[in-house]
Amino acid sequence: MQSTTVKNLLLLLLASLLISTSGVLGKYIDMPVEVIIWFRAFFAMILLYGFCKIKKQDLRIKSPKHKIPFLLGGIFMAVHWITYFYALKLSNVALGVLSLYTFPIFTAILEPVFLKIKFNPRYIILGIIVLIGLYVLTPDLDFKNSYVQGILIGLFSALCYAIRILILSNM
Repeated sequence: MQSTTVKNLLLLLLASLLISTSGVLGKYIDMPVEVIIWFRAFFAMILLYGFCKIKKQDLRIKSPKHKIPFLLGGIFMAVHWITYFYALKLSNVALGVLSLYTFPIFTAILEPVFLKIKFNPRYIILGIIVLIGLYVLTPDLDFKNSYVQGILIGLFSALCYAIRILILSNM
């Protein structure tokens, strides 16, 4: 029991390290966003394929009805990655990451549409609070300002990520 807990904590720490470095690396790697995304996708593909082979996971899509959601999920994930890295390049790491992590609000607001559940109005209030927080952190609310553009692109990235989550959770 103790070794399983330690192993899980170490994996959680590794995952946190990998997730937390994406913003800094995305901001400071001096390459076009598209190139960064292609390298990231290529390495992720190799690592995930190797992991699935080690775990003997079947990678085939078994049901024809799952092909469209997987395709749409992949498209939304690609748009999410590209817009997230553009948000990082236009603003700073803090604003890019904070705008991306508004995806739970988008998810909560869109859940009734995708999952046919009852809408909870408190999500609108929480969403407004989050947007006020981003507004407070914005240096100057001018749409020509690269920070504002980065936040808006980050919000769009969060929306794409939320839609991807909802498409794949509805399978």
